[in-house]
Amino acid sequence: MEPSVGAGRLPSWNLTKARHRPCPVCNHDDSELICYRPDELPVARCIQCEMIYLPEIPDPREVSAFYEKYGDFKGLGLEVLSRPKLAKARLTDRHVAILLNSGGLKGSTLIDVGCSHGRFLQMARYCGANVIGIEIDKAACASLQQLNIQNYQDLSVCRPADVVCAFQLLEHLEMPQEFCSEVCNALTEDGRLLLALPNGGEQIGESWVGFRVDLEHFNYFSLKTLARLLGRYNLFIEQFWFHSQPNIPRSSSPFLGRSATAPILRRILGRTLGYPGHNEIAGGGSFVLTVLARKICSKPR
Repeated sequence: MEPSVGAGRLPSWNLTKARHRPCPVCNHDDSELICYRPDELPVARCIQCEMIYLPEIPDPREVSAFYEKYGDFKGLGLEVLSRPKLAKARLTDRHVAILLNSGGLKGSTLIDVGCSHGRFLQMARYCGANVIGIEIDKAACASLQQLNIQNYQDLSVCRPADVVCAFQLLEHLEMPQEFCSEVCNALTEDGRLLLALPNGGEQIGESWVGFRVDLEHFNYFSLKTLARLLGRYNLFIEQFWFHSQPNIPRSSSPFLGRSATAPILRRILGRTLGYPGHNEIAGGGSFVLTVLARKICSKPR
């Protein structure tokens, strides 16, 4: 992809120190090659459970250092939401709506793992939740302090929680099993887990754009493989949604013309095709998988 496509940027991994890992869902270590990504790392499918993942990943110490400055890599920063914006988010934000309609937020303890600069936590707090962030990016931690939001680097120290959220996180983890175990330990009985991640179940094959963007991703979950992983830790999917397509802006395009005209075309297409929100042209599709899961009660009711 051309250099202007930020989503296709190559992290500066030292792949001479790459390490092997088995399937992150079933721990089976027999896979078939699907394709190679632009960073030359292989994408494979587990023979046992059909999970799609990277069997070779960068050294964990290098990954940890990368995520301490992840906001710089992705161009993320603090956005302090005004009360009018927070009031609008209550009505328009997908994740807020799911939580409000599945038990509410007022008075609940909500933890957002990988919360970045705290945008979602601001919305959840506005809806009455007691919010906590889990984040290791140093600049994001400073933003959370500015917002007066508690922040920790380890989910295990934050319990009990009524709600745990993780948006665009699970695909980054070397060992998502550890995350699921910590979520199970942190959640109260019947507590909710809300996840959003790329939909590795897209039936496209090796030419899927998901293998060519966001090259810090290590895992490509489908609904089936995600359900299998969560179920091992007493987390059962209650509802799920497929939605959205990636927004891959380019500095120029033979179809959109100069970048100044692109917003105009997006607005026209948004009105014509009914795509919602500020990113109208990418509103439909099935690129993102969102699931609402619950921790089962230990005793029958």
